[in-house]
Amino acid sequence: MATPDPKPPTQTIIDQQAQVKATLPFDDTIDFDDAGAGLLAEKDPNQVVNAAGKVVWDNNQYSFLSANAPDTVNPSLWRQSQLAVQAGLYRVTDKIYQVRGLDLSNTTFIEGDTGIIVIDPLTSRECAAAALQLYQDNRGHGKPVLAMIYTHSHADHFGGVKGMISDADVAAGRVSVIAPEGFLEHAVSENVYAGTAMSRRAAYMYGAALARGAQGQVGAGLARPSRRARSPSSRRPTPSPPRARPAPSTASPSSS
Repeated sequence: MATPDPKPPTQTIIDQQAQVKATLPFDDTIDFDDAGAGLLAEKDPNQVVNAAGKVVWDNNQYSFLSANAPDTVNPSLWRQSQLAVQAGLYRVTDKIYQVRGLDLSNTTFIEGDTGIIVIDPLTSRECAAAALQLYQDNRGHGKPVLAMIYTHSHADHFGGVKGMISDADVAAGRVSVIAPEGFLEHAVSENVYAGTAMSRRAAYMYGAALARGAQGQVGAGLARPSRRARSPSSRRPTPSPPRARPAPSTASPSSS
């Protein structure tokens, strides 16, 4: 079905946007300084395609955000999108690096002496592989992934796992997959049992079907949504060794 031509903003909307501009301190640019701090390398162009050549991720299509906020978009949302569109490999602190702007979420690399730990491998195999490659090209230099940590059960924090590690490496004990207790139960409940409802909600919440632009979609709040051509994956956490039970106390109960 053809998308109808977007309508221009009404005078009411224009007045509301002007009121926001006059109310908030848009001349304070410290957020932009903070967002750009530690940038080491960028992916240029910032696009990812799948094995069939279809675009999975395209950060460059948001280049229109370099302009000033138009009357069609809330100025605060426009500013947030300008901050979130920044992308690349960033140094957070000594031995901790992040790749931002290659998916809805960020992925973090912790450097050890013999390998790296990854925290949250993004949403899809393709974006995860691209993020790992950007890190390896500029910092990792071939160090293997020794551990993968899922912080929680949202798909954008584990769906790219097989773009960074293989089942064979996990089965051989070369990589550990670590997650909170109950991770699988929550992941299935949210992404399978409630998957249809979650997808429907996301369609309205993120507006991913809208054309990118000042009269369409300018972002998803925290970042930009990825395309449908992506390939999400999953890998169950590595079983934890049984916890040692404390030895029973041999002390006599104290009397009061």
